Amino acid sequence: MWLINCQELTLVEVGGALDVQYAILSHTWEAGEEVQFDEFQSRTATTKRGWDKIRTLCRLAIDEGYQYAWCDTCCINKTSSAELSEAINSMFSWYATAGICYVYLDDYDSVFATSKLGASRWFTRGWTLQELIAPARLRFYDVAWRAVGLKTAMSKGLSKITGIAEDILLVAKDRDLDDVLSQVSVAARMSWAARRETTRVEDIAYCLLGIFGVNLPLLYGEGERAFIRLQEEIVKTNNDLSLFAWRSAEDSSSGPLESYRGVFADHPRDFQYSGGIITTSSTMYNSEFTMSNKGVKLEMNLSYFDEKGLHVLFLNCHDTAKHQKSLGIFLIHQGASIFARARPQLFALRYIHGSHMIERKPFFLSKTLSPSIARSLNKVHRRAFIVSKLRGKYGRDWSEGDVGPKALWDGGQRMFITAGLEDFVGYYQYQIFFPNEFQTNTSGLKVFFGYGYGFEPWLRAVTLDKNYPLLHAVEIGDMRLLAQEAQKIKPRRKFDTGYGITVELVHGTRDGEPVFLINFEEKK
Repeated sequence: MWLINCQELTLVEVGGALDVQYAILSHTWEAGEEVQFDEFQSRTATTKRGWDKIRTLCRLAIDEGYQYAWCDTCCINKTSSAELSEAINSMFSWYATAGICYVYLDDYDSVFATSKLGASRWFTRGWTLQELIAPARLRFYDVAWRAVGLKTAMSKGLSKITGIAEDILLVAKDRDLDDVLSQVSVAARMSWAARRETTRVEDIAYCLLGIFGVNLPLLYGEGERAFIRLQEEIVKTNNDLSLFAWRSAEDSSSGPLESYRGVFADHPRDFQYSGGIITTSSTMYNSEFTMSNKGVKLEMNLSYFDEKGLHVLFLNCHDTAKHQKSLGIFLIHQGASIFARARPQLFALRYIHGSHMIERKPFFLSKTLSPSIARSLNKVHRRAFIVSKLRGKYGRDWSEGDVGPKALWDGGQRMFITAGLEDFVGYYQYQIFFPNEFQTNTSGLKVFFGYGYGFEPWLRAVTLDKNYPLLHAVEIGDMRLLAQEAQKIKPRRKFDTGYGITVELVHGTRDGEPVFLINFEEKK
């Protein structure tokens, strides 16, 4: 860490922020006028306005008993990628351990009543967010370096300008700031940066590292991918589902309702309406979720609503600002137990209308969606197999059993989603009970169906009280063998099972797409 010797106006290198006491500067950069590391060393930029800022910083520091000061323009050797990475990943702690932080507002004049503090550019920049939160002692100065006030005395007004709660702004130096921040939901912390900007696209992610207590390697040139990486890193260290409690800033209420996104936000602006979100209970009670190469992996309850075949994942949080409880997000099943965000401009609420069922299963949430995949979700039902529910009549009692492949099964829609598959074989099982005066007899019915492997769409039903090669193929998980065995016994479109049940495969449509319907008809 480089510090300015305030008396000599030279740079000295120290081992860490805790080794010495120092003052620190927070300000906005003026293009072409800031003094860089090499310019400070060689004294080649003393005519720049940035030099006056550095001199004033040092004078204020000396007046308050500090021998050293730090300024982001001249105290980071940006030609060294290693030093730049260390500085950005350490900057939050550098501001937190500073004895005092001076905020210079070069576009605010405290003398004129028409000059509004909240209109200062300083409140719109990404990097100044951590510079407001981290220091325990922070004093504002106007364009003429007139003292405006301390953060502690101005906390109410600053809270109104920034949307950050006063108790966060008033964290004293002897309190654990990381602990205080960890008690604020991820969504609320993201909302603090919703209306802030950075010159480099990647910096909107890098400037938030300290707010979430994570570290990232710097990859300038990766663009918006940096903000995705930040969210991936948060998943590794935080079990807070409010990370997914955002609403798309780009989809207006007048736009198309059915649009699709990945589960990660594109930018902090997606969290602009999430400032009042708090977790309903401690995040320690949330189910584990982790990153995988298929997306975010979870095992939780999914609610299914009949409207448009959408599912809802409730996030164990509610919005105090809008008095909305039990917030959830709409999901659409892509297939293979992978879900994408549907209706990203809306939250789902617990009291949403429509019949629903709850299914607990392992599944994945897509991190992002390419435009082509998003468009294809309007056709996700194409060639799907939909299994009707068998109603018990005439003294027979049916219960549903095994189903497979489970990764393709959507219990809410009673559908095998086969989009993108050239070959498919599925099965569905019913258990039947025959009560009589003396005992209850049981048997089972397994229905197989599919297409591909060189065969047209087919159907076959077998009872479980016989040893069929089909059942063996299921046990060993060989779907190609299953399709071949089905063809040997002449699969067809309609079967009379012998239990007074007829099973038929027919063509139908779902949301305008062709599907296969597996219909059951029970007779006396």
